[in-house]
Amino acid sequence: MSEKSETVEGVNMLIADTVWYFAYGSNMRSFIMVNRGIKPLEQALVKIPTYVLTFKIFGMPYSEPSMASIANMSHVDVNTVLRRGSPAPLPPIHGIAYLITRADYVTLVKSEDGGSACRDIALEADVFRHAEPDSGTMGPKLTVFTLEAKYPFRPNATPSQRYIVSVY
Repeated sequence: MSEKSETVEGVNMLIADTVWYFAYGSNMRSFIMVNRGIKPLEQALVKIPTYVLTFKIFGMPYSEPSMASIANMSHVDVNTVLRRGSPAPLPPIHGIAYLITRADYVTLVKSEDGGSACRDIALEADVFRHAEPDSGTMGPKLTVFTLEAKYPFRPNATPSQRYIVSVY
């Protein structure tokens, strides 16, 4: 890894041949990456204890009302996330960390939105030792890069049924 660094949207990224990308929402589906021409070199099941899944990116009315994003738990309140029933704590976001080339990361950012609605952020992710997130055994930590909405839509819109099915 080179010792040089660059700033992308305010995040100081080490210049390296590869980066860990944190995929959440529909990007966890491997065929999404394949369809974009991205070939992960490795992958790991991870969680980011300080962030939650939100639906705060404007979509297309009726067909795709919102797209997934993430938010720091300290910034989430009743005006951020639509909630029903008693206010139970939101679970931390789980996803897949893909080790990809820097060129593939640039391709991914361009395919998402080219940086117009999202910004790059660096986060610390906990790696699960086993394939089951409920196993409770955590491995090493990874620095992952991902995208977060620049202009959050509040309160969050409801995702489409198609989107929910594709994620879950």
